[in-house]
Amino acid sequence: RGFNGQWAPGGTSLLFSTYSSTTDYNPTLQLASASGGTIGHDRLDLGLNTWADKCTFSTNASAVYCAVPQYLESGSGLYPSLAKTVPDEFYRVDLKTGIKTRLAVPVGADGSRTFSASNVFVTPGDGALYFTDQISGQVYSLLLK
Repeated sequence: RGFNGQWAPGGTSLLFSTYSSTTDYNPTLQLASASGGTIGHDRLDLGLNTWADKCTFSTNASAVYCAVPQYLESGSGLYPSLAKTVPDEFYRVDLKTGIKTRLAVPVGADGSRTFSASNVFVTPGDGALYFTDQISGQVYSLLLK
């Protein structure tokens, strides 16, 4: 339930999130091949509880960068607004190895950890990641290189 997806550049795979009773109705992120006769094969559970629209592919589609809520209340997949004010951490997932790396736990100038990201994207060459904070509406960036 709750399918939320986005195509990889080139359209060879699909990043998607769904929820079910087995995930406490919270979103789980997966990747599947999406070309030719392999559509839906090679599914990879990325081990992150977030929505696909809080992620973006790297320039060459070898990795994804995701904003991941630090915690989720049961049922957040049904009601994403439950997570709107939950602080996010940023991860990079290597799609060849499946290795997850936590990149940042953004902290505001006042020391608060209240960034909840949307509209996540990377610059060409993956030098920086930009996102809109859902709480303030402001745009922020993280240097990746």
